[in-house]
Amino acid sequence: MTELEKRGRVASRYELRTALSDVKLITLSAALSTTPALRLVCRGIYALVGWPLNPTAFARAASPGEGTPNRIEVRLDADGSVSFPFVLTEFAVENKTLHIPAAGVQVVPACIAFPTSGQPLSVSTVLQALL
Repeated sequence: MTELEKRGRVASRYELRTALSDVKLITLSAALSTTPALRLVCRGIYALVGWPLNPTAFARAASPGEGTPNRIEVRLDADGSVSFPFVLTEFAVENKTLHIPAAGVQVVPACIAFPTSGQPLSVSTVLQALL
């Protein structure tokens, strides 16, 4: 039984990378993008072609605790605000950057409304004001 079968025929890229640690990263990337045996179910989650998607295995592969431990949880609140843990590093301060986790890219708008004036401001403008 292969590692992928043990995982319910669904695995995250992290799990595949861990199981194939002796394979170079560029080789793994090329293989994942060209193989006819695996399909990309969603970002970073792969499944065997021709088999039904097991919801339990998919949930495990997508969970931050097991399948993708480096995935940062992003929460969209009822009032429209987006929350995620953020560490303000020296690099971020010097370069006036904010690194948004991959899970948050879809929910963070390119322009946000500044609460006091109501005028739309770009994220970079807000960051410059904050930093």
